[in-house]
Amino acid sequence: MDINININFNNNLKKIKFNLILIGILALAAILRFYNLDFQGPWLDEITTMQLSDPTIPLSKTNELIATRDAFSEIYYYPLKFLSYIFGHSIYTLRFFSALFGVLSVYLIYLFVNELINKRTAYISAILMAVNFFHICYSQEARSYSLLLF
Repeated sequence: MDINININFNNNLKKIKFNLILIGILALAAILRFYNLDFQGPWLDEITTMQLSDPTIPLSKTNELIATRDAFSEIYYYPLKFLSYIFGHSIYTLRFFSALFGVLSVYLIYLFVNELINKRTAYISAILMAVNFFHICYSQEARSYSLLLF
């Protein structure tokens, strides 16, 4: 009876260890995506995102602007509009939304590869995605690229 308890305890420790690895990878991804998020002003496409997600514009006007100005779906702009209403309409708020989905994409890659191949390959895939320069850059833009990847 005591042997089974020790074996179960050791298995639980291994699960915690592996979860700590994943938490570390996600923490690294978050640091790289959220660090200095508003270090530069918005560029032209981000200004369009700011205009389309302005919480003071009615939804009917937002739909009209999306149809005439941008190729992205309303699915991206409505959550931004809501977040801008709650936290203030700033470039940081809009980039935060993209950075959040950038971190969640790293986790999703881990789950996907873990299901297809194995846990070790999933960790490697998540690390590579977490430090990928292009993914970091696109996750820091107020555009729907990280949401599309997610």
